[in-house]
Amino acid sequence: MILWDTTPIMKCAAEVSAKAEQIDAAINWDELPTEKKDALKEAKGDLLCRISWAKLQAEGGGHVGHYVDIEGNIDKLCEAQKAYLNMVRIIFPCQEVQNTKLFDILYDEEW
Repeated sequence: MILWDTTPIMKCAAEVSAKAEQIDAAINWDELPTEKKDALKEAKGDLLCRISWAKLQAEGGGHVGHYVDIEGNIDKLCEAQKAYLNMVRIIFPCQEVQNTKLFDILYDEEW
């Protein structure tokens, strides 16, 4: 009987979630037009769905006989994170970001 070590999925999901929360905290939501808020909320919703799915897969891996594609789940989490980051960067282009905290998160750190 095989029990999969899904710790890497849970760790990656936690890191992706933390990054998204940093971005949310740095955004001044009151100044954003409604269409930009909606686009960001939709992109964040997609990311949260992927995070939830990965966590469910990881939890299922603790059961006997359930195969979990650890690398595949991590890759999908990274793709979802990049899609979210791309949407945020479209809404906050480099030359227009005045919030230094948001700029540092979006453009100075390596994702």
